[in-house]
Amino acid sequence: MKCKYAKKLISPYIDGELTGAEINQFIEHIEVCAECRHELEETKDLSRMFASAERASAPYGFNTRVLAEVAADKNSWNRLSNIFRPFFVRAAEAAFACIIVIVGIISGSMLITKTATPANAVEIRTAFHLDAFEAAPPDSLGGVYFAITGAPDEK
Repeated sequence: MKCKYAKKLISPYIDGELTGAEINQFIEHIEVCAECRHELEETKDLSRMFASAERASAPYGFNTRVLAEVAADKNSWNRLSNIFRPFFVRAAEAAFACIIVIVGIISGSMLITKTATPANAVEIRTAFHLDAFEAAPPDSLGGVYFAITGAPDEK
């Protein structure tokens, strides 16, 4: 048996909580190990000292006062946490919003840098040419556009 395990068994040995096999192993170790034997004797002395100590009773109402103090401390801590909780929630929301904006900016810049080179003016004009609205019915989006701008509906 190792000393570390034997030291854990000292209190159960004194209290009579060990099984027969554990007692035999423990006693064999105590007989050969001076350090554990010394610790066993110190623990026995301490146990005897506490056993012979005079018992004192608590004053009347002591338990009630202690429990009331604990409850008051608990309530004051809850009040403090309720005061600061909205601040932390707002800070977390603001941090989350900032993270979303930063991720949007980074992803947008990545998309812009990965696009092809800017088109020239002719390509841009042809992309917005009114031929896209060719044969637009009057009640469609193209028809409304032609009505607003006064552009002819014909080619």
